Amino acid sequence: MLLFISACGPYLPKSIEVPTISSTGKIQPLSTIYIGDKLVSTPSVEVGKFNDQRSQNYGILSGSDEVDFNGDISNQISTAFADALSEKGFDVINTSNGKKIAPKVYGVINKWFTEVESNLKGQLKSQAEIEVYILNSKGSKVYTGNFKGSVKSESPIISNQDVIDSLSDSMGEAIDKAVNDKKLLENIINN
Repeated sequence: MLLFISACGPYLPKSIEVPTISSTGKIQPLSTIYIGDKLVSTPSVEVGKFNDQRSQNYGILSGSDEVDFNGDISNQISTAFADALSEKGFDVINTSNGKKIAPKVYGVINKWFTEVESNLKGQLKSQAEIEVYILNSKGSKVYTGNFKGSVKSESPIISNQDVIDSLSDSMGEAIDKAVNDKKLLENIINN
């Protein structure tokens, strides 16, 4: 499937595959993070589902044309968040047996889309926003945080890969901000 957008106007597919989210490379490993004067070891955490609660029903907007994602957005974001916590140095565990032995991180996807402007320069503006919650090992909510990512780029010709990369980078930025947030880290480590 190809998506080419130029000053003459876009060719838009009916849907676009949910992008794979990669880290932006800005995740600081836990081994170099201190809480107070204590060096953090390898704490365990469970990652739950990130529910899709986007107010817009599209992944790409170009003029009045809307294109939605093809695939499971919730699973993709949950997997990316688990991967980011693992990269951070957490032991990401599965406690689906019902026993609460570690804090659980879960959330909602409030925003994830790109706007394509067909003009002489051609512009992509991607935005992502997630809300993250932490339940302690007893099941009580102890943390709520909101994290955003955005990417802008210009090119006279915008390809399908440009759109996918822009979407991936915006969500990657939001997730990286979350896993680098000191309050989020303290609530995982101390609960």
